[in-house]
Amino acid sequence: MNEKGSNEMPLVSVGLPTRNRAELLPRALESLLGQTYRNIEYIISDNASTDATPDIIHSFALKDSRIRSIRQERDINGMENHEFVLREARGKYFMWANDDDWWSPRFVEKLVDVLEKNPEYGVAMSHYRKRFINDSNPRTERVAHEYTNLSHHELYWKYIRGRVTAVFFFGLYRTEVLKKIFRRKPPSFFNGLMLTLAEVALATRCYSVPEVLHEQLQDARIHIIRHPAHPYTIGELDPFAVTRYTLMIPLWLMTSSAIPLVRKRLIFFPWVRRAWLY
Repeated sequence: MNEKGSNEMPLVSVGLPTRNRAELLPRALESLLGQTYRNIEYIISDNASTDATPDIIHSFALKDSRIRSIRQERDINGMENHEFVLREARGKYFMWANDDDWWSPRFVEKLVDVLEKNPEYGVAMSHYRKRFINDSNPRTERVAHEYTNLSHHELYWKYIRGRVTAVFFFGLYRTEVLKKIFRRKPPSFFNGLMLTLAEVALATRCYSVPEVLHEQLQDARIHIIRHPAHPYTIGELDPFAVTRYTLMIPLWLMTSSAIPLVRKRLIFFPWVRRAWLY
């Protein structure tokens, strides 16, 4: 499949890494396959599931030829599985899809339209809801954000301070931008995801779509209980985790091929401020 399909609509690649999600996966797949935007390839990577997940993927693939499924023979961990589906992407645009989330039918259509009309932006994301589970107080929260008019410097500062959520990890990217960022293996330590998003902030611009088009299922338990073997979790247990993170920021960002040289001058002053606040 090429980047352009019928009616010259650009191809969108949806990467769905999954493992042992038989109970929740059908809901996610139904909302993804029900998108009004039709020129989509779905890359599903089953990370050596031991439940009925492979059977569910197979049943959906029989009904929709846009699904391309791959089964990993061994557990390669969630981070590696996310990188795998990105490497497999062939579209002009790419998004990661959690295997327990929900998307409005117009999610992809709206975000493609935004990026097609605003070529200076590399990623777009809608407002969304968080539905908390495994909590004494089950609830749903609406999460709004307004990053469209933020400069690279402003958004970078927010990320290295940890004052924003990882919302744009779930947005729609220009594939070339994201693949350039993930050309290197992401840092697997405390706050590694925020460091990756700080790189995004300096590499491109982030567009906020002010409509609730996405729902995340949020496990309220702490990360170490939910994902004890995840590289980020292991990094959090390092007694020098914060120190390593602080020292890594300028080194990681200065060596990024995704950040233009002229923009690398923005790295140091916020980093010094952040290090001082620690």
